[in-house]
Amino acid sequence: MKRCPICNKSEEDTVFFGEFCESCARKRMLGDLEGKVKKIDIIKCKSCGRIKFSGEYKENEADTVGRIVGKEISPLKFSLYAYNGKTIEGIATKREHNEVLQAEVVFRADEKNVMCQDCYRRRSGYYEAVFQLRGNSERVKKLARKLNEFFSRYDGFVSKTEEKGNGLDVYVSSKILSAKFIEIGRLKPTISYTLFTVKNNKKIYRNTYALHL
Repeated sequence: MKRCPICNKSEEDTVFFGEFCESCARKRMLGDLEGKVKKIDIIKCKSCGRIKFSGEYKENEADTVGRIVGKEISPLKFSLYAYNGKTIEGIATKREHNEVLQAEVVFRADEKNVMCQDCYRRRSGYYEAVFQLRGNSERVKKLARKLNEFFSRYDGFVSKTEEKGNGLDVYVSSKILSAKFIEIGRLKPTISYTLFTVKNNKKIYRNTYALHL
């Protein structure tokens, strides 16, 4: 008959997880976690509230915090049920063969408030390209609205829109999204390039797309 090497309980008295009774196995698991994880670092944008994970800022706070903890305590799995900026509560799960061991866990969170690159760029008026829309007033306004909707949908943004005598200049955050917008809309702009800066000996240009509607 199997007996727990820590508390000497037998299989007749309790459920076992591996060589240890469930209670002692859980204590060992929690002890290992306490030794491995002192705190969980959470990097959160103070402007948009998104949390950073694997180099990207994510919208869903609960899902992202859960994934951060899961990465820290791997190979154990983690399910979050509470996060308040200071503590993280949830269930840690350990699997061995066909056996499952779970325990309630509480981690101390060290939340650092920063500003993500997207929010910084929005506030600073960052742009990579300009759409110069000229011609029929209604068509110009309609295309400007489509630009706003398109860039919002794909996590880009319009930095500003300036009225000109015969149209609008729309400043946008991404040349890549600009090219995608032009392709989808089957537009045929006249393209010109302006040197913006030199970074690591590489010239960086801003694109101008001139469209007569």
